[in-house]
Amino acid sequence: MVHFQGDIYSATLDMTTRLDIVLPTIRKHQDERTLYLLHGYSQNGSAWTHFSNLFDYVDQYNLAVIIPEIYHSYYHNMAFGQDYFNYITSELPQICENIWRINIDREHSFVAGLSMGGYGAIKCALACPEKYAAGAGWSGPLDIRWTLDQSLPEMRLMRESYALY
Repeated sequence: MVHFQGDIYSATLDMTTRLDIVLPTIRKHQDERTLYLLHGYSQNGSAWTHFSNLFDYVDQYNLAVIIPEIYHSYYHNMAFGQDYFNYITSELPQICENIWRINIDREHSFVAGLSMGGYGAIKCALACPEKYAAGAGWSGPLDIRWTLDQSLPEMRLMRESYALY
């Protein structure tokens, strides 16, 4: 298993952002699957590498895992902020294909996440079915408007920056 943890520049976000890539030790490109693994609101991308058994599965299932850093964006293009949805669904796959030769074909690409990342994964899978063979969300707040209205005070203040209303 190979683990890259570092910063990349995103033209879509117009900033440097953190990225984790976990690759099988011996890569079989024709069979390699790609999993975009999305973090929750109270974590960052490192939660998946620190608090899960992710490393145990990469070699076993010939799985390339992409873990982007999305902060508190809820995986949206923001009215007063960066275009995180476009970054996740368009620019990031191209970066990963170009640098790490990761397979981004639909039949080999999957998206999953926890909490806010669960919401993001379901949003990506439903909004871009041409890009993902499947999506999974664990404990995702699927009613984002209710979540922003009922949740933490700082999130209520942020809701105007989300292009929802």
